[in-house]
Amino acid sequence: MAAPGNQRVVIASGQYRACAIGVLVLLALMTLGGLVDPVPSVDGPAWPGLFIMVLLAGMIVRAARLGLVIERDEVTTRGLLVSRRMSTSDVLHIEVVGYSGQLNWYGQSRFLRMLRLDLRDGERDVPMVVALGKGAHPLQQRANAALIEMRTKQE
Repeated sequence: MAAPGNQRVVIASGQYRACAIGVLVLLALMTLGGLVDPVPSVDGPAWPGLFIMVLLAGMIVRAARLGLVIERDEVTTRGLLVSRRMSTSDVLHIEVVGYSGQLNWYGQSRFLRMLRLDLRDGERDVPMVVALGKGAHPLQQRANAALIEMRTKQE
């Protein structure tokens, strides 16, 4: 639960963040290797590699912020490329469902769990908050408690 006076609660999966950061760092190191020690027969400009390095650096920073952010006025899902915002009052409940995302080619996982926002006008999956089995339930409880707390602060 949030500390008194805190207007923001972040629900995140440290393992998912670490996995995303690890993959991006590996890609950045491979790109850096191509810039530092290029193939001798290739004499081309370095700017495409530098552009890719800057892009990967930005994505690494973004991966460190993956998760669900619950604030007094809005709830934000932070993905690797896109953040989506909605009003706190539009989120009715947060539940745990089987993971369906990039890690399993959008199939339905029996082992991985993620959060799903029940909204006034539908549902929204939060695949960036992933946990194994029952590990998602504490995240769900924390998210629902924060949601209730933020709603009471709105009133």
